[in-house]
Amino acid sequence: MEKNLLGKIALVTGGSKGIGKIIAETLAHAGASIVIVARSQNEIEKTVLEIKKTNADAWGVVCDVTKPEQVKKIFDENISKFGHLDILINNVGGIDTFGGFLELQNEDWKKCYDLNFMSHVFFIRESYQFLKKSNSPRIINISTLAAKQPGFYNPHYSAAKAALLNLSKHLANVLAKDKILVNAICLSTVKTEIWKTSVENKMKQLNVSFEEAQNIYQHEEEEKNPLHQLGAPEDIAELVAFLASDKAKWITGSCFTVDGGTSRALY
Repeated sequence: MEKNLLGKIALVTGGSKGIGKIIAETLAHAGASIVIVARSQNEIEKTVLEIKKTNADAWGVVCDVTKPEQVKKIFDENISKFGHLDILINNVGGIDTFGGFLELQNEDWKKCYDLNFMSHVFFIRESYQFLKKSNSPRIINISTLAAKQPGFYNPHYSAAKAALLNLSKHLANVLAKDKILVNAICLSTVKTEIWKTSVENKMKQLNVSFEEAQNIYQHEEEEKNPLHQLGAPEDIAELVAFLASDKAKWITGSCFTVDGGTSRALY
């Protein structure tokens, strides 16, 4: 991979596993120094060690991203040592409770919104003063196709991610004066750790074995797009690396859909 991010400092939330881990590794391969934020100390240590084995610099910070005081502490105690930040990847997110609109409880909505939207607000707010000091500052928010094309389940998740798209467009406008580029990526089903959670949910719905549920779920997801295949974390990470580079210096306020053609909309 081209070393077009040499000297850059990137912070990746939810960077210890899944798509976040592959993004962190991809940016490291491109020359960036990586700060990983996640909840699990063990997962962070494993990922940091793997990145360091490639002769890249990496650090890890344990944080509950839904707690603004903990997010602020990361910047006060860690990012401040660098004096600036070049790339913020808001990747953290997920679903604790699966369900339809009438099944979800008030707490389900609040927890989902805090994790998938407010956490991004906290990181962007705290990173602003450090991004301003960069020569090529970037904010890249990881959203989902469901934000633009909701399905029949998990409206708490799709609504929070839709809010993130709105915020991304807003910030692209107001942060342009500081040359901070803000973009979002909407992805469809990608086979990562969260895949198992989705399969288990399908297993409960259909009262079948895990293997049967996995086959059914995979077939359903593959049939949604004309390529008839699932995405891989690398498909997202390579786009992130491009948007973080100087090759994307005139791209801001955009939402890139990476879904194998699942979306049928023109725009």
